[in-house]
Amino acid sequence: MEYLPIGFATMLIGFFAVTVGLLIILMCINLLRVLTQEKPQPSEVTTTEKQDTPLLPEPAQEPELEAPDEADDMALVAAITAGLCAYMGISSDKIVVRSIRRAKAWSDSARTERQSR
Repeated sequence: MEYLPIGFATMLIGFFAVTVGLLIILMCINLLRVLTQEKPQPSEVTTTEKQDTPLLPEPAQEPELEAPDEADDMALVAAITAGLCAYMGISSDKIVVRSIRRAKAWSDSARTERQSR
């Protein structure tokens, strides 16, 4: 029991030191943000007339979907092969990826997991 007040004092000094250290780090980060922030350039206004621009933005165009590239497919195959080799701990010479298809079991498993929560 005689060491209890010393322990509490040590704990409070530690909390204080950590808090002061975190505040110093926070101030340094804010100082760096202010120093590295670019100053805005003054904009030149040439006309003071009212412009006839619409206030509503133009509707966004829908992106065109392109067929997957053969290079993209090969990159996907290479990434999956590298992942399998790393997981299995073997070199890529010993494994051949013949086909890649989406497994329905993954989506069923995720659906079941969501429902069980």
